[in-house]
Amino acid sequence: MLKSELTATPAPRAPVNQRIDPTDPLVVSHNDIYATLLNQITVNNVQNNALLFLNPYGTAPLSLYIGMWSEMDEHVTITVTDVNGSTPVLTFNQTITAGKNLSGAKILRRQTVG
Repeated sequence: MLKSELTATPAPRAPVNQRIDPTDPLVVSHNDIYATLLNQITVNNVQNNALLFLNPYGTAPLSLYIGMWSEMDEHVTITVTDVNGSTPVLTFNQTITAGKNLSGAKILRRQTVG
């Protein structure tokens, strides 16, 4: 066997059909919630004035969407802090596009400040 045959990348697998029914009431509800959140974002919601939507679907208390406007496609670092702005709760990198953006995040662990 040739070395190139051993290190060749395998062909990608076919995508899994998750059989999501777009008419299911839960799917419709979540799509409506997403559209409502997206419509709240304005040109004033730049990175330092982003909107935070905690637990947007009412199903995951440690999840959130960050809504922000961008003038261009860019890669940003987003840090969510406590209400005093002194303790980072969550930091992640995200690629955003020009216009409205909803970036989803999940806090994997809570930070306790002693």
